[in-house]
Amino acid sequence: MYYAIVGIVMVESVIIDSVMSVIERKPIVMAGTLASLVPLSMVVSLLKDPIGVRPTTGYLTDLTLLLAITVLLQLPIYLILDSLTYVYVNMVKVIYLDLTLLIVSILIMLMFIMIHKVSGTLSYLKMFGAFIYTMITGDGSFMEFHLLKSSRDANVKIHVVHLKGGGDDAFVVVPYVHTGPISHVGGADFIPLLVKAAKSIKARVIYLHGVGGHEVDPASYDDTVSIVSSIRQAMVKLRLGNHSHVIKAKPIMTVESGDVRLLSIPIANGKNLVFVSRLKKSMDDIPTHVYMRWLRDLAVT
Repeated sequence: MYYAIVGIVMVESVIIDSVMSVIERKPIVMAGTLASLVPLSMVVSLLKDPIGVRPTTGYLTDLTLLLAITVLLQLPIYLILDSLTYVYVNMVKVIYLDLTLLIVSILIMLMFIMIHKVSGTLSYLKMFGAFIYTMITGDGSFMEFHLLKSSRDANVKIHVVHLKGGGDDAFVVVPYVHTGPISHVGGADFIPLLVKAAKSIKARVIYLHGVGGHEVDPASYDDTVSIVSSIRQAMVKLRLGNHSHVIKAKPIMTVESGDVRLLSIPIANGKNLVFVSRLKKSMDDIPTHVYMRWLRDLAVT
């Protein structure tokens, strides 16, 4: 994400410099960079403060420092161009342009921050900084800090099915917990932890994506560990329990309607394992509220 923003700034800089050079009929260098300092400075500020405790003056300080660095790079370039091309460059005009761009950038920065403060979304801006930090460093602790502040406790279903026969057994786990939101954050390590938990009791495990989208992401790694620990306890309990009920084979049912296909596999006592897929388009998650509305419409308990 950081490199993408820097790349966009560089492209914008080249375009702005080229247009201004044509208008002025003289080489204009790094004016585009100065005009694009706001998004670049915002990214730098957010990376320096992924928790989001710095005051507004900290953002403006970063912006001013970036301007100073840009100008220090800009002036030698103009001197070199002047000596090589004998094209006179009015340095007073260049400095005037730089100061104008700085003032405009500060105003845009303040407006951007104030809009977030007034709308109550400043925490989202800070969370975006933590997101960028996570993508670059692989450290999800700051992202989890923000998620924990906005998260809530909830009871979710986790189906654990014990399959046993011929002296061997395995577990099918269908959690209504989403393995996200992103790498290194929250439930991202859910599946590796689940596999590790199954190996610790010398069992095989099959993980299937259950109902729920990012609204049921675990907010932290510790939450994920707690959920997987509960699943492990359920596995041990099922293995020790006396449930030698023999399941008679039943036909698999397939239903197609429009672009959706349902595949139902009977497993035990009227329970069915239902796979939902798309025929023409891709599908990611089934949000919890969609699933609950479907249950109400069908009067399913």
